[in-house]
Amino acid sequence: MRFFLNAQGRKLIQEGGRVIGAILDQTKKGYSIKIRTRRGVILACGDFSASEALKQRYFTPDFAKIPPYNPHSQGEGHAMGVEVGGRLG
Repeated sequence: MRFFLNAQGRKLIQEGGRVIGAILDQTKKGYSIKIRTRRGVILACGDFSASEALKQRYFTPDFAKIPPYNPHSQGEGHAMGVEVGGRLG
């Protein structure tokens, strides 16, 4: 098993309806890498507490007004999962 730290996920790669990898941005190094997996991809993506659109969609109005835990958490990982057929809720 291999871990890629400080690598922002940009897109999940599908083949035959299965997620078989991901494209990651190594922002500190300034390049992107394409990873192909054999058994799966783990999305360790945190939260979406700074995304007003996602908070309004999935939270009650009062709960959506709470300031973000992390001002950079825009839900990019959640969006990648939804893009390949995952659901939030």
